[in-house]
Amino acid sequence: MSGELEVVHRFSPETILGATVVTVATLGAFSRYLNQYLKSGKFFWREMIANYVVSMFAAFMFALFIYSFWPGVRPTVVILAAGTGSYFGDKAMITIFDFIKTQMKIQQKEEAVTQAKPKTRAKKVTIDTENHE
Repeated sequence: MSGELEVVHRFSPETILGATVVTVATLGAFSRYLNQYLKSGKFFWREMIANYVVSMFAAFMFALFIYSFWPGVRPTVVILAAGTGSYFGDKAMITIFDFIKTQMKIQQKEEAVTQAKPKTRAKKVTIDTENHE
């Protein structure tokens, strides 16, 4: 025995990343509601729970969006995306929807261009090189 401690990993990196995303999303949801509370001075449990549900879903979708569209992205960026999505809630969802809609329109245009057949054919032109008058 060399005196070194053996480190036992009980959780996979994906599990740790997922737990961190949930924690950051929760903090984002509460900071968003706290910001609203500080501006209005009114606190409602139902509104806080509704805000939490929307923010958590938005955080999950925003983090999944970043993770899916940019393979090999660093875990820090996924965590940052979760916090951003959580804080902005429905606005983050609208941003994702607009991006996907734009990408689909671009893809449809590209497919239409590659599938389009030429409507006019080039006319064959012959030049008479022997009669130069």
